[in-house]
Order: sequence, then C-alpha cells, then structure tokens
Amino acid sequence: AAAAALGQIGNPAAARVLHDYQPRAPQELQLVVADACLVCAERLVAADQRTEAASLYRILSASPQPAHVHHASTRGLAALTSF
Repeated sequence: AAAAALGQIGNPAAARVLHDYQPRAPQELQLVVADACLVCAERLVAADQRTEAASLYRILSASPQPAHVHHASTRGLAALTSF
C-alpha cells in the first residue's frame, strides 16, 4: 500500500524513495513497486519533471522485470528522449 501511495503522490521525493527501494524490494513486492514507479513516472512527466521520471524509467528498463514493465519503461524513456 505504501509503494502504491508513493506512486500516486508522484513528486520528486516519492520518486527518490521508490528509486531507492525498487532494487531491494522483496520478490513478492517487485511487481507492486514497479507499477508504483511507472505511475510515479507518469505523474512526474505530467508535472514536467522529466529528469526524475527518466530516473525511474531507467531503473526499471535496466533491471530484470516482466515484459510489460520493461516495455512500459523503455517506451516512457523513449518518449522523454524524443522531445
């Protein structure tokens, strides 16, 4: 619930917490934290905080993730770099 709430908050402070927690989250929470990272990144993009969003997308695209998470993170990162 905490990870999902941080994703919904979607500010730079929440992004930092998620970014730091994602690599060390227990296996059973990996997908929940990844989803929270994606939600947070989308909110950051909407708030024009592209650097923070890119950081979340990068950590997800560079780590072992389910295909849909990897696809969403690489697509989000590509969208940021196409501007």
